[in-house]
Amino acid sequence: MIEVLQYMVLGLGAAAAYTLLGCGVILINRGSGVVNFAHGAMALVAAMLFLTLRGQLGLPWGVAIILAVAATAALGALVYLVIMRPLAQSSATARTIATLGLLILIQGVVVIVWGTGPFNVERFLPSGTIDVLGVVGSWDRLILFGIAIVVTVVLWLTAKHTAVGLALRAIAENARATSALGWSPVKLGLLTWSVGAGLAGLAGTLIAPITTISVDTMPLMIIPVLAAVLLASFKSFPLLLGASVVVGVGQSLIFSFIPIPGMSQSLPFILILILLVVRGKERVGRSHVIERLPMVGTGQIRWGTLTVIVAVIAAGIGFWFNDPFLAAAIATFGWSLIVLSVVMLIGYSGQLSLAQAALAGVAGLIASHSVASFGVSLPLAMVVAVIATVLIGLAFALPALRTNGINLAIVTLGIASITAEFIFKNELFVGPFGSVFIPKVELFGMDLDPFLNPQGYAIFAFVVFLACCLIAASIRRGTAGGRLLAVRTNDRAAAALGVNVIGAKFYVFGVSAAIAGLGGIILAFSSPAFSPATFSPMQSISVIAYAFLGGVGFIIGAPAGGQFAPGSFGSWLIDVIWPGATGTWLQVISGLMVILFVLLQPDGFARDWVRTAAAIRGRLRGKQTKGNDAAARPSAQGAPETKRKDGRSALLDVIGPEVAAISVPPVRLVVDSLGVRFGQKVVAVDGVSFHVDPGEVVALIGPNGAGKSTCIDAISGFVPSTGRVLLNGEDVSRAPVHIRSRKGMARSFQSLELFESLSVRDNLLIAADDGRVRHYVRDLFWSKRPTLNPIALAVVKEFGLIDVLDKRVDDLPYGQRRLIAVARAMAGSPSVLLLDEPAAGLGDDETREFEAVIRQIASWGVAILLVEHDMGLVMGVSNRVVVMETGKRIAMGLPREIQEDPAVIEAYLGQRTDETEHNLSDAAGRGVEV
Repeated sequence: MIEVLQYMVLGLGAAAAYTLLGCGVILINRGSGVVNFAHGAMALVAAMLFLTLRGQLGLPWGVAIILAVAATAALGALVYLVIMRPLAQSSATARTIATLGLLILIQGVVVIVWGTGPFNVERFLPSGTIDVLGVVGSWDRLILFGIAIVVTVVLWLTAKHTAVGLALRAIAENARATSALGWSPVKLGLLTWSVGAGLAGLAGTLIAPITTISVDTMPLMIIPVLAAVLLASFKSFPLLLGASVVVGVGQSLIFSFIPIPGMSQSLPFILILILLVVRGKERVGRSHVIERLPMVGTGQIRWGTLTVIVAVIAAGIGFWFNDPFLAAAIATFGWSLIVLSVVMLIGYSGQLSLAQAALAGVAGLIASHSVASFGVSLPLAMVVAVIATVLIGLAFALPALRTNGINLAIVTLGIASITAEFIFKNELFVGPFGSVFIPKVELFGMDLDPFLNPQGYAIFAFVVFLACCLIAASIRRGTAGGRLLAVRTNDRAAAALGVNVIGAKFYVFGVSAAIAGLGGIILAFSSPAFSPATFSPMQSISVIAYAFLGGVGFIIGAPAGGQFAPGSFGSWLIDVIWPGATGTWLQVISGLMVILFVLLQPDGFARDWVRTAAAIRGRLRGKQTKGNDAAARPSAQGAPETKRKDGRSALLDVIGPEVAAISVPPVRLVVDSLGVRFGQKVVAVDGVSFHVDPGEVVALIGPNGAGKSTCIDAISGFVPSTGRVLLNGEDVSRAPVHIRSRKGMARSFQSLELFESLSVRDNLLIAADDGRVRHYVRDLFWSKRPTLNPIALAVVKEFGLIDVLDKRVDDLPYGQRRLIAVARAMAGSPSVLLLDEPAAGLGDDETREFEAVIRQIASWGVAILLVEHDMGLVMGVSNRVVVMETGKRIAMGLPREIQEDPAVIEAYLGQRTDETEHNLSDAAGRGVEV
């Protein structure tokens, strides 16, 4: 027992460091909504400054600490003013990538200025020990832990009992409302970045004498720190202290008693995975704001251009490129494949994974071992390695089912760290020298030795890369690509349209793992000895930066970003221009460019290339193609519809007379004793029952907070509920959202939740998807451009959307987007339609038009449940009305009966006021019996 306590005390030093760094992370996140992945790098800067001030200039340690911390705080302020403040309206992903670029930049600058280290710093804290009941503790670690406690208490009291602290808590919840109360978001952001960076500096200076300074490891201290912060939900300083103690002490115990490489590093992420399972996936609220997402290419292939490019590269490899250039080309193809896997994940599906380099390393290790240790042929080794990597990639997808965004990035970065420690540094897998020696390999009798036959190996690498690009393009053009884009934009809306979100995430993680694995195999066999240590967590971070520079939404962005990787064409070019320059300069350049691109060109090189290519093609055809965003943001499913000679869409030739003949399978919706609870005390819906017959419009009305929208959420499967939901007698109460959609249920959302960055056509095509799994397999090899079904075509005409089909949704006026939301819900040919305040924000004329639209949809045999506050619209289109108050049904009947019901007048309409009379007369004017 004494020994266990001894190691627990030893873990308090790490716990103190995690706490100090974590407090800074939470402060910065509160003030500006940013998760600073460069926090550990800021601690490194402070440690190196302290080393210079104390070791080289001989300043007293107290003065050296103050100056180092002040300089780091100033760095934090500079980062906020120059980078984060201009990015205040950018997406969380863009701001996160900016901090990743900052991490890469700082680490590179430190290496150039001070070298690689490690560096030893003179101890200044008392180094003696204290013995309490046989448990010996080191004074320096105890003092460090005491400082962490003091900092935690001060921040906790400040947050709870000062105006600034309360403002920071408020701005984290609602920045706009806090600003309206007179608090400046700029000043609060500047304050938190300065203090947060200062805390990182304090941690760096205090732990440097205890652990020594490592340029490679200190920036990656952010990994366990982010784990502790995530366990504390980015909110509570005391919880952070507790989580840091659990992580630090737990790591110390595991390291001492379970001497397995990587076990201690894995503890925080095992705790996080347990927490995700227990806590469950966070529900996206109805007011969720859709952030600006990266532009995405079309996946269209111009075969003539591609043929020329392939011929030039093949000729260059065969006749022109010298050996150094061939080596650079091979490295570029390998790294470009890993970057392409990031394009699949982030660009196509919005999954911010920081483990792609780790997957590449695993594949390279498996393939090299298969050939070197078991004599397997290269093709078979590649198949085995890719299959294994896909399985691992699917395991990496598991956290994505419970979390997303920044939390997913934290978890996957932790997984990359665990992989590096468990596998890449384990002699069991890499041998005593940390490398696997590659024997001579052949492919169908062709020598692929990268040194004896570099041309052959370069051609092989290029063919693999080209094949993966074609696969990625096929996925992008096909039905699978539409599903991934829907998940990327809004997984709540995607599920409502019948997309199996879980299946889509597994699919993209699996495909991207296979592509990353092939990249790892190319790099593994490009040298006589493969060292998986190349694929460190830092390299996983760098791969995200490469993808962002190239253009994370474009396939062409993969080779563009691959130029910044070690040994690639970028390295070759720097060596030609600046002989003797180290690869660190390429790291500094890439980190700086990431920051500049986030600020000035968030869609990378590819966007301008696409625009330029479109302009050139236009000139070659004798037409002037303006280099506007339309060229870079084409329809997700390809070119616009062809035009007739009269200038109108050819769709007019397809739709028209048959609109009147449109009908859907008749389905009766029955809601039986529906109930929804949030926690133990909040009852949102309490035993509500009603039914909606085919061709009938039933309105669900009630005051704000009555539970109407929650009722729709429960019927469509977005919130857990009791009672039963029946579709033609089939109980779908336990079916997930996408299954209910496939069985004929569709819905619109109060906050629209359209796929704003896509075209109107794309929104409709995603809704019209038949949901078959086979599309995922077919689209790997051949993708057929989806077309709109008859219902979708009819909706396009009825809603007047023909002329805006190929326009982006976010370019259209609000009233038209309201129509598109309903049109998208109808595009899947549903039999039951749930409309959640579809006329909110519309003018009188638009509302009257919308009333006609609802009648038209009902005439097709669709059962419509309408939640709406506009009483004129409700009374004008409804066959029956259900009234709710405080979660309960208080009335149900014909519109005239509801209008005269005293309980309804009292609870909902209030006493019969002039406004009530106006509503009734307005409804009567529309031909409604009152």
